[in-house]
Amino acid sequence: MATNLLQFHRKKWRPEFHVEGTESIVRLPGGLTRRSDLFGFADTVLVAMGGGLIFCQVTSRSNMSARLRKIQREETGTGQWAVPIRDLAREVLLAGHRILIEGWDQPGGSGTRWRDKERWVTLEDLEVSG
Repeated sequence: MATNLLQFHRKKWRPEFHVEGTESIVRLPGGLTRRSDLFGFADTVLVAMGGGLIFCQVTSRSNMSARLRKIQREETGTGQWAVPIRDLAREVLLAGHRILIEGWDQPGGSGTRWRDKERWVTLEDLEVSG
C-alpha cells in the first residue's frame, strides 16, 4: 500500500496514549523477508497514560473483516510452536486489555481526507467455529 496507514494511526492516538510499533521483520531462506505482527494480530500497542493496553491491527477499511477472520481462524508460529491467534487474543481480553481493528479509507477518493473506523474485538467474536 502506497500510504503508510500507521502514520495516521499514530497521529490519532498519540495525544492520549503512548504508541509503540510491534511488527518485526522475519528473514526467510533465499534472502526474503516478511513482516510479522505481535501475536499474529497487533501492529501497535497503545499504553494509556492512566494504565491499560490496547493491541491494534491497522489496515484499510475494506480489509477489516479479513483481519477479524485472521484472528478467528489462523495460527501464528509453525510446527510445535503453532498457536491459534484466537487463543492469544482471548488471553489478551481476559487479562483486561482491549483489541482494536482500525480501518482507514478516503471516502471521497484519492486526494481527499482520510478517515478511520474502529472495530473493537470482543470475546464473543472469538467464539466462531470453523
